Amino acid sequence: MPLREVTLQIRGMRCAACANTIERKLEGTPGVKRARVNFAMSTGFAEVDPAACDEAVLQAAVQGLGYEASPLAQEGAPPPESSVREWRRAALAGVLAMATVAVGHGGADHAAAGHFPGRLAVAATIAGISVMVCGAPFFKGAYHALRNRSATMDVLVALGLLASCGGAFGALTQPDLFPADLLDFHTAPVLIFFVGLGRALEAQARGRASEALRALAAVQPAQAHRLLWGQERDIPAAWLAVDDLIRVRPGEAFPADGRIADGSTVVDESMITGESMPVERGPGSTVIGGTANRAAAVTVKCTGVGRDTALSSMLRLVAAAQADRPPIQRFADAAAAVFVPAAVALSAVTWLVWTLAIGDPVRGFAAAVAVLVISCPCALGLATPTAVLVGSGLGLRRGILVKRASALEVAAHLDVVCFDKTGTLTEGRVSVLRSTPLAGDPDRLWSVARALADSSNHPLSRAIVDAPPPGAGPNAAAAEPREIPGAGVAGLVDGRPARLGRPDWACEGIAEDPTRSAALATLIAEGMTPIACAQDGVCLGLFGMSDTARTDARETLRRLSGMGLRTMMLSGDIPAVAQRLASTLGMGEVRAGLTPEGKLAVLGELRGQGLRVAMVGDGINDAPALAAADVGMAIGSGTAVARETGDLVLVRSALTDVSRAIRLGRATLRKVRQNLGWAVVYNVVAIPLAAGLGTPLGIPAVPPEWAGLAMAMSSVSVVTNALLLRGARLD
Repeated sequence: MPLREVTLQIRGMRCAACANTIERKLEGTPGVKRARVNFAMSTGFAEVDPAACDEAVLQAAVQGLGYEASPLAQEGAPPPESSVREWRRAALAGVLAMATVAVGHGGADHAAAGHFPGRLAVAATIAGISVMVCGAPFFKGAYHALRNRSATMDVLVALGLLASCGGAFGALTQPDLFPADLLDFHTAPVLIFFVGLGRALEAQARGRASEALRALAAVQPAQAHRLLWGQERDIPAAWLAVDDLIRVRPGEAFPADGRIADGSTVVDESMITGESMPVERGPGSTVIGGTANRAAAVTVKCTGVGRDTALSSMLRLVAAAQADRPPIQRFADAAAAVFVPAAVALSAVTWLVWTLAIGDPVRGFAAAVAVLVISCPCALGLATPTAVLVGSGLGLRRGILVKRASALEVAAHLDVVCFDKTGTLTEGRVSVLRSTPLAGDPDRLWSVARALADSSNHPLSRAIVDAPPPGAGPNAAAAEPREIPGAGVAGLVDGRPARLGRPDWACEGIAEDPTRSAALATLIAEGMTPIACAQDGVCLGLFGMSDTARTDARETLRRLSGMGLRTMMLSGDIPAVAQRLASTLGMGEVRAGLTPEGKLAVLGELRGQGLRVAMVGDGINDAPALAAADVGMAIGSGTAVARETGDLVLVRSALTDVSRAIRLGRATLRKVRQNLGWAVVYNVVAIPLAAGLGTPLGIPAVPPEWAGLAMAMSSVSVVTNALLLRGARLD
């Protein structure tokens, strides 16, 4: 039974350690083959055996850890965790913090201006309310983390709050045991306010990071005008079925994939393909659900509905890609696993050093609390997923579908880009320029060739099917047709074995014939691709095929060369024809006459030299090479097999998107490195300052409340820096 993909929206995660805890739980759930949790997106992605596991089981597993989980209501990005609740909590914490500072400033100095009898009791009451109400999420998170035997940022904040409040309340109620210098109630409320403010800003920024995916998910209309018995009726789009007829008026979006049955219009496909210019669509034309009808009302016959539309498939692929982890994320995962225990240990060491070596336990207490609070594992956890989230969203807007997030990192390090020829470097609109019968019967040549070609979607086969035959011979049909990638099509025509494809393969075992050799040489000399048709050990004839280079092929190769990349053509065509095209495009390296296995061998040879290689292709015969390359880029107009195999899909089928995809990978990796660098530098600098190591140099120790602000702003800065990726130039 095939695996099923399940995506959950998970609420309540506070840092990367929470995500790691949930991921371990999901991976240990029976029936789950693979699981990924994305902290930046607040989602969980799992591949499950439907016979042993479903959404309810996964929800129960997550909820058992103390988090909220629910299946996504629609494909694509979940709605962002509302920042309104965070802002309200931060506002309340701010009011309580200001009240505590106003009432309790001065600590035990009862002679300070503005002090009144009982003020410390009032300050303690306000601080207690702040900790119990606004600080409750930290204690709840810490409880669940410790119960799950994990250490999260909530543990650090909760320990800091308990320590600061415990010291202040102890000094108030047990002055003989606690020094009066600890009588400071504003530390905990101000700390809660600063951390809450940072979380509100972070939630808002994370919501902006997934805007592109949510915008794409929103283009699918909720209603459809279904035609039944000549009557138009509005129904929910979710009720549509394949073969339903629907009416789409100007200004509306297509609620499903389909083919136009009646009418002509202009369609805006920019949200799906990134192509800004509308395209004309008429009877028989394919339309994509979610694209906009701009000109006239049309009737459409549905071919894909619900989860089976191209848009839904695209959204699922992007969601899965964002759950994928680039190799550089391993550093952050390893650091996050030991970060909180290390911070607690450093806090304890800080207090011991201040108490035993310096003899100032009060300052040591404040420094220990500051170390707990200023430590920030969240910045490390957010560094990679937020950059990947924004980068994949940017790619989506530009017509580059990222199916595997790790491919972005690999694309940034590419050395060689290999291209298929037909349909990739060329338009793929092949035409038959010449047919040369060799067995004296042109009608028989065309009849057998068309019968075999009709079972194939290869551009060369479609050209033979679409070409008008010279005569009006009988139409034959092929039995047991088999497409041999890189060679051609074989089958039975009129009960006799026949082949159509590369001359050396189609005429295998047939004796050399001077007439055939001369005709073959003529076709090659004139720049045509020769295709042979043979039956019963006789070569029936040759076809001379021609294709034109893509208009953007030369520009693409120029851009890649300017980026310091080698380019190479890997073609199954004969060397002379492939070399002619390479010369036209200015491509120096050509490997021709390759079978799919031959392309794999070339890729293996390049990778064996330590080079990172991308493969760009569009056909069935390219699928093995797309899978074997470090990065596979599939042309969007190519075969479904190629699109399924590629790591990146160039939705617009624009060849210049190859260079844009590589620039996107470089820009995304640059942001990941910046974020990780900032997260590491912040902790390396901030923790010693909080511990008071700068005191001998005249640098005062960071108070706990300001440590909380610094920690919160560290996470916000990482998300904000990732958002800057939206302005990256890919051209």
